Amino acid sequence: MTNQYKISKYQLQRIRKQAQEDAELCDLYNALYPKKDTQEPSNQSLHKSYLRLTQQIDYEKIRPLNILQEALKLFKKQYKSGEIDYQYFNDQLRSIRQDINVQNIENEFTIKTYEANALASIENLDLYTFEQCQMKLLELYLMPIKAKRKSEFLCYIILYHALKDNKDQLINIFNTQSIDAENDLIYFALNMCSYLSTKNYYKVFRCFYYASNKMSKMIQPFLPQIRKRFIKEQKKGLIGEGSTQYLADIAWDGDLKACMQFISEEL
Repeated sequence: MTNQYKISKYQLQRIRKQAQEDAELCDLYNALYPKKDTQEPSNQSLHKSYLRLTQQIDYEKIRPLNILQEALKLFKKQYKSGEIDYQYFNDQLRSIRQDINVQNIENEFTIKTYEANALASIENLDLYTFEQCQMKLLELYLMPIKAKRKSEFLCYIILYHALKDNKDQLINIFNTQSIDAENDLIYFALNMCSYLSTKNYYKVFRCFYYASNKMSKMIQPFLPQIRKRFIKEQKKGLIGEGSTQYLADIAWDGDLKACMQFISEEL
């Protein structure tokens, strides 16, 4: 609660003294000068499933930073080796993020946690989780915190908003973030922004087919909608007269069968 009142030192002493006997003054004092939470997180478990907070925080269930660091290291190793699947990995990372936020931890470890979760979400076409992570990363990247992979993840974020046609969000990113336009990944994302905005579908699909694995994974969930827009523009005659094979050559890398199946099922 914001302190809207100016109380002298003498008045404060009187309130403290009388608060012991006067319940109303006691409530006033506690409202004006709430006690700082001195509880320390004490959970030592590496494994902890995500549970939505619906009541007052129980610090016995919250893990301190050193335990969270060990947990992240463990789950990244297990996920990479295939010992745990994405569903379990994502649940554990979501729980780590929750413990981070409860303690207001904003440092290099926070960035690494959100980046690890975002990267796995891209690999598994999980746009819901990526949406959550990218929002926090955009906040963290504005802070004076070391972020070695900032350009890489800004690329994913820019590409994501370009594919969703979130023009306002893109403008905000360009106005607030420090972007290295000479970085190859950023260059790729900026080109995709241009191709999508100008409806240069030939270049959009070329970028998809020749992109790195993670870039193509980011684009993949949006492909059906992009292909529909491409075919719609083609029917309007805005990009020249063509045939089904022409559509397949551009949007399906020459796979006529896949093109015809898409047209029959989606259009």
